[in-house]
Amino acid sequence: MHSTLTDCPQPAIGYDHVGIRVSNRQRALRFYQGLGFRETYRIPRGEANEMVTPAGVRINLIFNGATRPGAKNVLLDEPVKLPGMTHPAFLVADIQQFQNWLTQQGIVITEGPKRIGPRRVALFIRDPDGNVLEFNQLIPAEGENHETV
Repeated sequence: MHSTLTDCPQPAIGYDHVGIRVSNRQRALRFYQGLGFRETYRIPRGEANEMVTPAGVRINLIFNGATRPGAKNVLLDEPVKLPGMTHPAFLVADIQQFQNWLTQQGIVITEGPKRIGPRRVALFIRDPDGNVLEFNQLIPAEGENHETV
């Protein structure tokens, strides 16, 4: 491990996807398809796929997760907070409309909607395996223009 870093000659130029480990392929596909993701590629001989929304937001589902009682999330629901990725955060155009849809679908909102900082309203849900998903509506501050590419 390096003790000091210099400027990277090839910094990240974009964000491609997040991998989400799940325990049941069909249940996860139904859930994420309901959120607007469509399977575009199944990795041959692998336990993963690629899914994408019409806007080009990508995720990979990893189909080798063990089932945990109560869909406990090892990174968020345990008393010892281990390092790791805790959740992806997605953008939606209208958080209130999304909240209404979630309620109609019977998807429990575990937190929010609430204002987080000066430019976002967020809510959180969990997938059937307990993976946390954050959804944000960005709100430009008065006089400012925040891109939402």
